[in-house]
Amino acid sequence: MEKSQLYSFSAPGIYRFVIFRKNLGHNLAMENWHIINTEDISEGFIINAQKAVKDQAHLMGLIQEIYDKHFTIISIMKESDYKLSNYEN
Repeated sequence: MEKSQLYSFSAPGIYRFVIFRKNLGHNLAMENWHIINTEDISEGFIINAQKAVKDQAHLMGLIQEIYDKHFTIISIMKESDYKLSNYEN
């Protein structure tokens, strides 16, 4: 029988966010985000970005920040774990 691992948003990690914005006329600046790329499509822009997340509350705050900037979340993926001592706000 294969062992399954419990996936938790409570653990720190590096997360990839894929978000959509109808136009980039508004400031895209997202503090301490690593923007991987921005794809210009006919309907708007798709942005791939990474961010270090320390816990579930921090993740919820980032989701709220994306919402406040009027972006649409396409996906959120945990890419890797990291040690909290390596966390950079």
